Amino acid sequence: MDEAEFVTPDVAVAPAPGVTPDGLITADVACGRCAYSLKGLNIAQLCPECGTPARPSVMGGRLEAASPAYVTRLYHGAICVSVATALIIVLGLVQVVTGVISAFGLVPTAVQVGLSILALVASIVGFAGLVLFLIGWWVLTAPDPVRRAAMLKDRARKTTRAGVLLLCSMPIAIAIGVGISVVGLAIGALLAVFLVLGAALATFAGLFVHYYGSLNYLIVLSERLDPGTIAVRATRLMWLGPLLMILGSCPSLLLGGTPGIAQSIGLVLVAAPVVAWVLYWVLIEELRQGLKDVRQAQTNVA
Repeated sequence: MDEAEFVTPDVAVAPAPGVTPDGLITADVACGRCAYSLKGLNIAQLCPECGTPARPSVMGGRLEAASPAYVTRLYHGAICVSVATALIIVLGLVQVVTGVISAFGLVPTAVQVGLSILALVASIVGFAGLVLFLIGWWVLTAPDPVRRAAMLKDRARKTTRAGVLLLCSMPIAIAIGVGISVVGLAIGALLAVFLVLGAALATFAGLFVHYYGSLNYLIVLSERLDPGTIAVRATRLMWLGPLLMILGSCPSLLLGGTPGIAQSIGLVLVAAPVVAWVLYWVLIEELRQGLKDVRQAQTNVA
């Protein structure tokens, strides 16, 4: 790995317990990369076992003391996830509008053709957003090169990445479907069914694994930033997000038939998934801003 990964800035952060005013480590602190005891070293020194700076391990993993290259990587990942989530929100809004218009017959048939084209374009944008979303989360969950051995809460990061890998089956399934319908991909019908079914099951599992893994990972990251509302928002979304998604699946039962109270309720519920994505975007944006502040602090020190 590049040596730049292990370069940490001399950031002025609050003194850690077990460190004297002149920087001598008196507590039995383990190196974040190899678990070697750093007791007796100066906080500005390197671990004699692996050459990793002692400061990040002593400072309890504060991102201000982490490698600037690592913080920059997290920041770029957060940008990708934020942009991708915004694209998915746009797709959701288009689907809500076109669905409501179609359900109530508010426009002539000729105009509905235009809406169908709009929905197709939105689907393409949504697919691009999905790919960017997966790439962003993969970058955002990069392992910390300094604290790799000591990150006892690393399970959330690994779980999130496992969810990303499972969700990769979604674009693969879409590509298979397009290949079969558009270019006449030469595979057996039974094999195609198994591939799509397998991808669908993997996608369902990936949604569950990634959603809860990513929220737990955001809570872990929030502990390395200044206290804010990231952990509170993430904890709330663990139950609120699924609830909104479930409510969003109910309108199909209410939008049929004669306009009335049921349809009015359906119109409200149809936007519930979009609300969930907006709340998720707000959470990611707060993380992105926090990472941006850390990068700025490290740049000022440098």
